Amino acid sequence: MGNTVKYKSEDGVFEAPLDTVWKYLNTPEDVHKHTAFKSFRPQGEPKGNVMTFKAEVFNPDGKTTHEEVYEMTMTPPKGFVTHIKAGPLSGGKFTHTYIADGNKTKVHLEGEFPTIPGMDEKQTHAALDQYFNTVFAEDNANMKKFKA
Repeated sequence: MGNTVKYKSEDGVFEAPLDTVWKYLNTPEDVHKHTAFKSFRPQGEPKGNVMTFKAEVFNPDGKTTHEEVYEMTMTPPKGFVTHIKAGPLSGGKFTHTYIADGNKTKVHLEGEFPTIPGMDEKQTHAALDQYFNTVFAEDNANMKKFKA
């Protein structure tokens, strides 16, 4: 990886208990959906607690897409680690950590990413922040409708 950006957020709180968060994370993409993804599909069978996903991700124009591949290592109920294997952020790695807090779940996210092509470190950090905040807001909204 050339220039890298470290990203960290410890501000997230899901308005759901930890067991609901884990059930939601394992729902199909019609329930666990995000506007950034046209599709997000498992590739093959899990190998232990590791699963590979192929995603068709919308570009900033909102119309065209590119492909990304993620290898996710699930460590319930603590969280998961994602390695980005293909796409503009290939080589990136980030960890979601979940902390039970009564009927809520604290979310810590930390990772290291290559700079996005055509952006510097500051612009990449801002783009990552916007992306993760949007995904988090969508998950919180989806979980409010989710029947565990």
